[in-house]
Amino acid sequence: LLVSTAREPVVNPPQQTIDEGSSARFQCYVPGDPSAQISWHRQDGAPLGADVSESNGMLTITNAQASDAGAYVCHAQQAHTTQPALSSPVYLNVNPQQSVHPVVDPPSQSVDEGSPARFRCYVPGNPSAQLSWRKEDGSALGYDVTDSQGMLSFSRASPSDAGAYICSFQDPHGGAPVQSSPAYLGINPRRPSNPVVEPPSQTVDDGDHAKFRCFLPGVPDAQITWRKMDGSQLGPDVSDNRGMLTFQRAQSSDAGAYICTAQDSRGGHPVDAPPAYLNTFGISAGTAPALMIDPSSQTVNENEPAQFKCWVPGVLACELTWHHEYIGGPLPYGVYQSGGILKIPRAQLHDAGNYICTASNQYGIGQSPPAHLTVNRPPQAPRVDPPEITVNDGDPARFRCWVPGDPSAKLEWHLRTGEPLPQGVQENEGILNFQSARQHHSNGYVCTATDPDGRNPPMQSSEVRLNVRKRMFPPDSLQEAFMPFVTQLPILHPFTTFSKNLAIGSNFAIDNQAKAPSVEPATLTVNEGDSIEIRCWSDEIEDAELHWRRADGDPLGYGISEARDGTLSTDKVRLADAGEYICSATDPQTEHTADSEPVQLNVGSETNERPEIDPPELIVNEGDPAQFRCFVHGNPHAQLRWSREGDEPLPHGVSANGDGQLYIPNSRHSDAGTYVCSQIDPHRGHQPIDSTSATLVVHAPRPRVEHPPAHGFEAALEVDPLEQTVAVGQAAQITCTVDGEASDHLKWHKLVEHHLPDHAQQSNGVLLIHNIQQADAGEYVCTYVDPHAHPDTPPGQGVTARINVEMPVIPIVDPHEQTVPENHPTRIRCWVPGNPAASLSWRKHDGTFPSEVEERDGMLHIPRTTPHDAGHYICSTHDPRTGSSVDSLPARVIVEQRM
Repeated sequence: LLVSTAREPVVNPPQQTIDEGSSARFQCYVPGDPSAQISWHRQDGAPLGADVSESNGMLTITNAQASDAGAYVCHAQQAHTTQPALSSPVYLNVNPQQSVHPVVDPPSQSVDEGSPARFRCYVPGNPSAQLSWRKEDGSALGYDVTDSQGMLSFSRASPSDAGAYICSFQDPHGGAPVQSSPAYLGINPRRPSNPVVEPPSQTVDDGDHAKFRCFLPGVPDAQITWRKMDGSQLGPDVSDNRGMLTFQRAQSSDAGAYICTAQDSRGGHPVDAPPAYLNTFGISAGTAPALMIDPSSQTVNENEPAQFKCWVPGVLACELTWHHEYIGGPLPYGVYQSGGILKIPRAQLHDAGNYICTASNQYGIGQSPPAHLTVNRPPQAPRVDPPEITVNDGDPARFRCWVPGDPSAKLEWHLRTGEPLPQGVQENEGILNFQSARQHHSNGYVCTATDPDGRNPPMQSSEVRLNVRKRMFPPDSLQEAFMPFVTQLPILHPFTTFSKNLAIGSNFAIDNQAKAPSVEPATLTVNEGDSIEIRCWSDEIEDAELHWRRADGDPLGYGISEARDGTLSTDKVRLADAGEYICSATDPQTEHTADSEPVQLNVGSETNERPEIDPPELIVNEGDPAQFRCFVHGNPHAQLRWSREGDEPLPHGVSANGDGQLYIPNSRHSDAGTYVCSQIDPHRGHQPIDSTSATLVVHAPRPRVEHPPAHGFEAALEVDPLEQTVAVGQAAQITCTVDGEASDHLKWHKLVEHHLPDHAQQSNGVLLIHNIQQADAGEYVCTYVDPHAHPDTPPGQGVTARINVEMPVIPIVDPHEQTVPENHPTRIRCWVPGNPAASLSWRKHDGTFPSEVEERDGMLHIPRTTPHDAGHYICSTHDPRTGSSVDSLPARVIVEQRM
């Protein structure tokens, strides 16, 4: 009797993991029996899903759902057996689809009251999503607020519009609406116009009549009142009537500061005008000086300027002294006084406190009330560490976020697009924790710090990057794939050991893996700062997925990018980029990966020479211009910065541009000292390299009269204007007259050089300098040459006029360089220091200006950046003094294309 044994069907693959909505296939067959009847069943007995079909031994699951996950068994009915043979089960894992959250742009903004504002909301990859906006606190949208096609618009923002707004859309897979992160709108309250006082100060004799007028521009019916700043009552002969403060007979007791307060009759808060000062000659006999200060208190942010004024009413010239905290207390470092003005150029936390002003006469020392300074540290952006982490799939990763000096800040992590963290990622008190990082976690993450007291708007950190590398062999799937065959072959015990080694992560090679890709060049040697390009390709694998990594496991350096075609490149290579690089090629059909031979990159260090200064020492007279030049040999594009020794800021009026020129148009005694030039490279992170110090010596001004008057003739010379300030490229003109008349006997020369610039012209006492340059700044002397005097007689007394020359103010752009993922927004800010009302415009230096670009108040905004938008952008402003356009340095945009 012969009994046939049913052959066990073979299934392939033993396991699959797919995303929800994707498709999967399993194959089943009986070796040597193509006529076997094949059918599939779920191991748990449940019926096959609606989108599950089987044909010729092939089980196909289309549009897989979470309910399709589980074990499936193949049944094979063979002709010579009565019972079907069962295969070992195959397993289908279905990753649930992550909800796509709406993205809001911008995440926060602040506008002035009455100005328009707009937020945009969209769902990546779903342009037809139905979007709606609401206020986070549940209140209704404002009267002038519209919600249309994902755009939340405020035509005239009001204080009631301030707050957080949520955008939401209905998930097509069902469930509750999917919400965005909050978008924050801040409203800057409208500043009421300040009342105007005329005149701002006046000095009269005791008993004279005096009058001040106060009004609110554009509001003729404003309510105007006057008061003394020290709080005392107005004098008996002082009247306050409809904005007019009148002193019938001013007395020394009336001297002091007066405040005008105006209130719009239509509502609003009362507004004070700057103080008006009345000085009278004479102070009360037999008393110490009575001092006044303005303001009595002041609050500034760290590094902002502050100043207090001190004076004795009725005394125009008085020796005043400022003290810190107590009489005799020294002023903090960097704080100084100029006359009665106490100046704090860059307030520090230790500068806070009380300042006292004193003056003395034969009757004693007068002391002012204390002037109080409060210095606040402005809110700081949160810091993150480390900036980038690269781990293997399944390994842990952790980032830290904190706000220096503010442990109470509320910290929250999110994706760089504003979307919430992926499922399973944890955060706690600023720690972003990936217990088991997966490849879909590879992304950029941003930390937001919120003030729990609501005093400051939310602030975002810089972006951190998580890179998750794919493991060479997923251990679990390999063990399950090989074990059924190994257990059926008892004589191949060494293979069992081999499969276990695979299961614990051995890097054993498989013969049928993908072939190694080719790389070119194999070795590359460049200098620091050079550009590089390394190619990788595969002749064996069609549509191979190519990726680069460092052989030491560190992430790719800053600025290094890999293109889809396998090109590894950077515009500026750094010393830290030296090392070995490996290209990996993955077969999209089999998912087998092979590595190239390592590419050796050698980076030579370029010479970081110390900047030099010319001249090292400069001696000028007070009022003369001064100029230093800083340069680095062999590096004409070095980025240079000037400062006073000790990294102190430059004095007021001293300008330094990026090409190394330091220019002082009108040297003062306070400008004397030592200056340092530093070389900076923002791309390399090196410490600034300082030059040796340059010394400026400022002597007291020379006498205005160069020569004694000519014998027998005294001429009355006048010049107009005595002083003028013009911009580079403009024309300057000074007119000199003798006894009120023009004359060709009037001659001009420059005080120091004793001759005029080559491009200067003079005629009948008129000096004209076209296209003026910095070197033309200084003092010019007009003298009368007596036609009746002997030829050897020196010129008579000269009259001096001064010309100051200003450099054009160059617009500043921020950031100078940025890398933006494709389809993400790009923003570049441009402003002119000291001129917030400057008219600004943008253009693209090396290509066509994007059609969807938005410009407003110097902000360049590209909503969805494409590879065509990459390049250099230049911001320009119109200089009304010269009529010409002034360009910024270029801002570079690098577009990171989707892989």
